[in-house]
Amino acid sequence: MFKYGKKAGYMGIALLVLAVIPLVVAACVIPNIGPEVATKFNAAGEVTRWGKSYELLALPVLNLLLSVATYFTAGRQAKNNDDSAAMARIVCERYLRNGCITGVFLNVINVYFMYSAITGTGFGFGFYPVLLGNEPARIFNGCCEAAARSWFKDHIGGGLVFVSGAAEGECDTGF
Repeated sequence: MFKYGKKAGYMGIALLVLAVIPLVVAACVIPNIGPEVATKFNAAGEVTRWGKSYELLALPVLNLLLSVATYFTAGRQAKNNDDSAAMARIVCERYLRNGCITGVFLNVINVYFMYSAITGTGFGFGFYPVLLGNEPARIFNGCCEAAARSWFKDHIGGGLVFVSGAAEGECDTGF
């Protein structure tokens, strides 16, 4: 990637390093933990699902695949903009920057997964995908009318929505 500037070259190296770090961490952690690890926690931090330790490889492999795909896509898209060297450099840097940000985010999640596998403790994430039509009444049973009306206005077409629970003070009862 140094073809598109020093900055793009260093970001390409950073992206590939961020892709390999989770695999190294997994190679160090997985042999030292038991065959079963805590993989899901409720809101109180109690284990609700146990899984095989090799399931911890899913995120590092996904990170590697996304990073390598982003690296090659950045080069290909920059090559498509060869009519302007400045534009090719900008496009390459943009793709690599987005890949680095994604890599950092996935590395943070990987650290959390490894930590929770080693310690057996964690915290639950309360996002549940809910396929909805145009009827908020099924979800907002017992909620205030203003919250239901606001939801209906924002999601009039229905679709996939992530419901994390009622906001404090918004409704009298949760979902």
